[in-house]
Amino acid sequence: MACETKSCCWNWVMAFVFISVFNLQSPVWGKPAVPCYFVFGDSLVDSGNNNNLATDAKVNYWPYGIDFPKGPTGRFCNGRTIADVTAERLGFDDYIPPFATANGPEIIKGVNYASGSAGIRDETGSHQTLHRYGARKVTLAGIGAIGCTPNATSYYGTNGSLCVDKMNSAVQLFNKRLVTLVDQLNVKHQDSKFIALNTLVQTPPGFRPGFNMSTLRCCDVNDFGLCIRTKSPCSQRATHIFWDSFHPAEVLNLIAANKAFHSEATSDAYPTDIQRLVHFNPEAHSTRS
Repeated sequence: MACETKSCCWNWVMAFVFISVFNLQSPVWGKPAVPCYFVFGDSLVDSGNNNNLATDAKVNYWPYGIDFPKGPTGRFCNGRTIADVTAERLGFDDYIPPFATANGPEIIKGVNYASGSAGIRDETGSHQTLHRYGARKVTLAGIGAIGCTPNATSYYGTNGSLCVDKMNSAVQLFNKRLVTLVDQLNVKHQDSKFIALNTLVQTPPGFRPGFNMSTLRCCDVNDFGLCIRTKSPCSQRATHIFWDSFHPAEVLNLIAANKAFHSEATSDAYPTDIQRLVHFNPEAHSTRS
């Protein structure tokens, strides 16, 4: 479906603040459920924007992408990110291209602006600006269980717990305030729909306590916590929650993305899920905002 107007092109925006089923089959592409899909965020959804930048936060080398159809692309994962899985579920005929390489007609369908090591700043996370340019369907992903990352557990210690509980308590506080922000934005901009996604997935179904849980990563890492170039990763990647010291493996991204796309629980997606957000009609709710 082509986008020919500004309001159409900015109809769908996914802003990842920070991210954090075992179904690993190839995607089935179809007719997109939305005309365009734009992604903002950090390394959890970066699809290659850092590849040519003067930064150590780039991973356009093997073993990254070992399970991705296109190989190493700059994704900080062994396979698909949450943004990739969401694009599949929305029916796009390909993954959303990174800003660094997007050009021509593909820009009309959406662009991925995510960049590894990006932070939350007014100029990079302003919802007011997105709305002014026509964004009408926006998802805001909360912070994942960063207290369970291999980096956190090894650096801070867990005091007998599975994760660094103090860090995850702070995450829960942030995510609760994100829900409050979504309520405020929906009241202020009644011609738009904002939803908050809870990406806290600490114990996926099928995982046994003590068996490849969150303290284990799938690859040996360098001083930056990223996989060592060309060194073989673990073979049982479908049973590892984490890929390197910071980033989830594809299996966790699949769980989080599918939960966000369709869930009856407001604790997963508030006040509704992505599947229902798709059917929101901005024109029917158009008021002065």
